[in-house]
Amino acid sequence: MPSQINLIPKADLNTKKGYFYLLSFYAKNILLVFNTVLFLFYGYRFALDRNISRDIATNQEIRLQIDSYSEPALRYKKYQDLTAFTQDVNSGEVNALFILDFLNNSTPTGISIKDVEISDGKVQILAKSGSPGEFTTFLSLVLQEPRFSSVILTSSQYNKESDSFSFTLKMDYSYGSN
Repeated sequence: MPSQINLIPKADLNTKKGYFYLLSFYAKNILLVFNTVLFLFYGYRFALDRNISRDIATNQEIRLQIDSYSEPALRYKKYQDLTAFTQDVNSGEVNALFILDFLNNSTPTGISIKDVEISDGKVQILAKSGSPGEFTTFLSLVLQEPRFSSVILTSSQYNKESDSFSFTLKMDYSYGSN
């Protein structure tokens, strides 16, 4: 005997009450499932919003911490750069203070120094002398200084109107004890 499955309940389908019962039963179940799914989505969304709010607050705290470190970090970087520059100067660069001090103490009164260029162990002095004797005295002092080597007179001019000598000296600076 074949079996039959009747999905429609045994009720009098010819009456309005039977159809209404069947329709309301399925509608209630469909609405119950739909509302359950909506409630679960609402709860999930509430949890996500709470996590997002917490993450935003955490990110703002982290941003504030990073911003508070930016000023000291910039100062630290500045000091690092200054220290690196000082180490480069101490490790073999020309000591400009020594050269300027030497020129200040050794230059005769009749010589006026117009320009001093210092770079890569080389020194160039552009000066003007009032007499040949002062020029000779200055040149002998430069030649006697042990830190200067390869002293070369690259140019010299005599100006008859002002009775003066303009000259340019180039020399190497050795890194002996400063």
